[in-house]
Amino acid sequence: MERIIRTLQEMKEKAERSFIDNSIIVHRARLDSPIPDTKSDLEMIIELNHAISILQNANAAKSVVNGG
Repeated sequence: MERIIRTLQEMKEKAERSFIDNSIIVHRARLDSPIPDTKSDLEMIIELNHAISILQNANAAKSVVNGG
């Protein structure tokens, strides 16, 4: 479970970097140029945060049940 949590955290960090990079592109873009979809980046970060939280809570509850 720890490995899955670490993988999701790495994915979240990558999504955060993508969101920041894409937000800078959007900020600098001219009206007639294509822009990245920062909304989907943000939605991915939110979903990953939620998944990580669920797994961390399940892991903590499992530790309590198992006495450790």
